[in-house]
Amino acid sequence: MTVTKDIIKDGDGETYATKGVRMKLHYIAYLKEGKKKFDSSRDRRVPFFVTIGNDDCVSGWEQGMQTMSQGEKAMIHVSSEDGYGEKGFLQAIPPNADLMFEVEIIRIGEPWCCGCFIDTVTT
Repeated sequence: MTVTKDIIKDGDGETYATKGVRMKLHYIAYLKEGKKKFDSSRDRRVPFFVTIGNDDCVSGWEQGMQTMSQGEKAMIHVSSEDGYGEKGFLQAIPPNADLMFEVEIIRIGEPWCCGCFIDTVTT
């Protein structure tokens, strides 16, 4: 396993992020072993913004998000080699830890000013 996804709620099935596109989302990050939460945008009550291809997050998480459409909620399973690998991360993530990210895509669009978005879909 490197990256797999279990869909919790379907998205629109039309709007997907590509390299350079900014996404607004909520997530809860877990260590797979024991399903121990180590981070959460929901706990902070502040959405997370990520630009695909900017190394804003671990590669496996980004790979999984690229398969999600706007409005989708899914659990992304990331093996350690596509996560933090042998080094782990600070005290929160031990070496060689497999990870899970519950992700809900709020908005996929192009960045504009002040965190606003321009639609990527034209009609």
